[in-house]
Amino acid sequence: MRVAVFNNYKEHLFVDPKPTGIRNVIDYDNIGNIVFLESISRELDADSISIYDFILNYKLYEERYDMLILSLANMISPGYSISEDFMTALEKTKIPICIFSIGVQAQTEDELYKNSLSPNVKRILELSNKSGTTIGLRGETTKAYLDREGVKNTHVIGCPSLFYKKSIPIKNGTGPKDILLSGGFEGYWRDPLSKMFNFGYKYCRSYLVQSESRILFDKYKISEIELNTWNVSKEKKSYLMSRGYDYLYYCHPNLDKLDLENWFIDNSIFLNDFDNWMESMNTYDMHIGARFHGSVMSTLAGVPTLILVGDLRVKEFVEFHGLPNMNIFDFDEDVKPKDLYDMIDYQKYESRYDNLKSNYIGYLNRNGLEFKLNPTL
Repeated sequence: MRVAVFNNYKEHLFVDPKPTGIRNVIDYDNIGNIVFLESISRELDADSISIYDFILNYKLYEERYDMLILSLANMISPGYSISEDFMTALEKTKIPICIFSIGVQAQTEDELYKNSLSPNVKRILELSNKSGTTIGLRGETTKAYLDREGVKNTHVIGCPSLFYKKSIPIKNGTGPKDILLSGGFEGYWRDPLSKMFNFGYKYCRSYLVQSESRILFDKYKISEIELNTWNVSKEKKSYLMSRGYDYLYYCHPNLDKLDLENWFIDNSIFLNDFDNWMESMNTYDMHIGARFHGSVMSTLAGVPTLILVGDLRVKEFVEFHGLPNMNIFDFDEDVKPKDLYDMIDYQKYESRYDNLKSNYIGYLNRNGLEFKLNPTL
């Protein structure tokens, strides 16, 4: 079967080198999407195609492919939408479409169940009915929600990126020395993030950037003149030119705002290539991560990783896969690296892995797809 995955990240992230290419990262918004899109492409030996090209030439693609993979991540959320041009092209094409890796995006179940599926999301899900395919879900919370909404052609598969290869991180006997931290600039996590960033300043060698455009903008000293040549919204421009805002807002009371700013700028890393990202993780012996796909990459690289859970999206992932985790709001400002290291336990993850991978491969086969990598690895 000839398969293609809608995968815009390469077009966005590889047009220009650093630092000019930062504009593409800021436009793309979240480089964590690299992880699951590239994993899916490799697992299925699928081509990556551009949404923009498909909109212009969808009839041409009908001659090339037997299945299109549409992986939409945080689709079950009140404000989710895709462009009308893309939606129209998807509805017109004769190529079967398989939708997977979708899930809820909400802080709590109360927040989630206050909303029903939007007309736009219903149109997207209807593509699966039209194609006769089964929708792949990230976790049981998403399944329960869609069941309530009358969407039954679903199958929980978790995160496909974790099936790229089997890796069970092993802790050393001495504790962590080279620590990687990942977080985010999320206003509703302000208090725990300030504690995490204070921990990072004291103990962590690096900070992994996924969507924190503020840090990249400052790290590469992007000028207002250059910013005005970029195709970004007025709101984004205003935010980026408000230099220092995030460092002040998320600064712990025990830390000086300039010290936090300099730590972010001097110690941040961002990776826009799948293989380089995984290879770079091998220089660390612990990752404390509030970003799920950054945590996936360190796990795949064999780095003991503790995932900090702050919303339903991450919660259903870690529960389904049995990954080491703690609630982000339980992060203690006086915690020491060894305390967090001792919390990391992969017994559940390891005990479930083979069955969950077989479940994923079975889901692919059910949709006429084939897992092309060695299924035992």
